[in-house]
Amino acid sequence: MTATSVDVARRLADALEARGVDYALGGALALGYYATPRATVDVDINIFAAPASRLDEVLGLLRAEGFAPDSPDTLRRSALEDGQFRGRIDGVRVDVFVPAIEFYASLNDRKREVTLLGRPIQILGPEDLLILKLMFFRRNVIRWTLIPNGAISP
Repeated sequence: MTATSVDVARRLADALEARGVDYALGGALALGYYATPRATVDVDINIFAAPASRLDEVLGLLRAEGFAPDSPDTLRRSALEDGQFRGRIDGVRVDVFVPAIEFYASLNDRKREVTLLGRPIQILGPEDLLILKLMFFRRNVIRWTLIPNGAISP
């Protein structure tokens, strides 16, 4: 059976929870809990572990779940400087965000618990999704999804 983004998200959440690592899903998977869901083929996951001190732990956990980084040679620099890196699990793209800046760390304080495949899972709050979309200049998601569905006020 081919893995889906939902399958990979659930698997990552279970692994992080089992090891006591704070996390929250973002992107289209989280957005679907606040507004009309849209198709997605990737997983955006925020892992609230300081990259300077816990990156090896996070990478070990991800690799145990089958994570293969897109750019292994630059992963550490990307995590420390940009607060993100990419890879794949069972063919599904996974974008990993770590708190390289203070704002990313503060997302952990506002995450929400929802149900995915019959079990609780953590997702980013709607206001934080909006701010992240603005940071990455994703106006289409803001205009057509968050505001018309009442997840946030214009």
